[in-house]
Amino acid sequence: MIIQLRIDNDTLTVNDPNAIVSGSKNYYRLQASFTPDWNGLSKYVVFPAEECSVAMSGDAATVPEAIVAESGILTFGLIGLDGDGNLRVTTNYVRLRILEGAREIHALPPSPSDDATWEGYIGAIARRYLDELKDAGSGFVKGPASAADNRVAVYDGATGKLIKDSGVLIGALAKLASPTFTGAPKAPTAAEGVNTTQLATTAFVETATHMGSASEVMAEALGGLPAGTDIKGMDVKDILKGLLIKYIPPAVSLTATANGGGVYELGVSVTPVFNVTVTKKSKSITSAGLYNGSALIASNMTVRADGGSQTGVKPSAPLTGDAVITAKAGDGQGTGVSAAITYTFVNPFYYGAAASAPSGSAGVKALTKLVAAKGTKTAAYTLTAEKGRPCFAYPKSYGALTSILDQNSFENINDFTRSEVSVANAGGANVPYYVYTYGNTVTPGTMKMTFKF
Repeated sequence: MIIQLRIDNDTLTVNDPNAIVSGSKNYYRLQASFTPDWNGLSKYVVFPAEECSVAMSGDAATVPEAIVAESGILTFGLIGLDGDGNLRVTTNYVRLRILEGAREIHALPPSPSDDATWEGYIGAIARRYLDELKDAGSGFVKGPASAADNRVAVYDGATGKLIKDSGVLIGALAKLASPTFTGAPKAPTAAEGVNTTQLATTAFVETATHMGSASEVMAEALGGLPAGTDIKGMDVKDILKGLLIKYIPPAVSLTATANGGGVYELGVSVTPVFNVTVTKKSKSITSAGLYNGSALIASNMTVRADGGSQTGVKPSAPLTGDAVITAKAGDGQGTGVSAAITYTFVNPFYYGAAASAPSGSAGVKALTKLVAAKGTKTAAYTLTAEKGRPCFAYPKSYGALTSILDQNSFENINDFTRSEVSVANAGGANVPYYVYTYGNTVTPGTMKMTFKF
């Protein structure tokens, strides 16, 4: 029988988690499908209750017959080892019920075919036991009725005879059905991890359920229990539920429908418009908001317990400086965070042909404006007899250029002169600029220059 498994990263699920039956030998086979992060790993099925593991052949493994020999619970998980034998990935455990299976019965007497044969068969058995009683003869010891009445007879293994009563009243013996014991009856203590119908001693129960007399606060998250959970006084079934059900925070996505992320001119205000989608996972949604870094910038988002999408979400004030915008949603235990949309505000580059080096803010701003972050730039120039000198200007804070290449990749940095000009930006602030101007007039036409920092 094939038990189909699915492994998504570190999450193991059983496609058809029906119960299996005890007693089968080499019958149950685990067949798994893996996500790509398991590629190249050696895969093993781990059975914690039996403290053993089985190597998978390809993506399949047979459940050892000893593990399903008895009814109970089959618990298993998967691990992946790299080529050096180091543990790389583990999954959660899953559990399947093992139902009591039919047993093979040997040495049944043949069934007589008719009533007459039955009478002869039973009569033969009766005569055989009567003969044995007769042969026992004086092996039985007869005592007075008052001494043996309703007492338990004892078999003497040395002589093969029944002897007098043992002094134990039959009525004092425990009944098989719902017996009531007195005193302090004892039983063997079950091994750790046993999950059968055998009697459990108080020692076993204490070991299995003891939470300690003092607070026991978890240092790390485990299963669905977050770090900091105090498990003192918690019901065992609640602890097990928390351990077995992995907590998953909400999922959040953020997209811009207007003024999306990118580079903007410093001094210009930008009001982006967003769509936010929140997907509920382990718990109901209790909070949602738009953030710039850790600062809440839109608290008027509608909170829906089951999540959902919202359109037209705007920050409470326009953006005028660098920003990293995310959407966040919480469920009282954890927080889901969307991918970030980044806004960068810069003073622009300027480039173009001029008759001479620009000496003031107006001259620089008369060139072509390029709003872009610091980095290598290639500018195209249209040169005329009146404007035959290529110019390139940028904020002084970027530092000096290291190379200026023409369209044939020849170095020209020594043919440029550098001057410094104060340029008023879009916000009215005066910003120091470096202006590089070609030292000679260039023949009219078109050309490209590449400027490197």
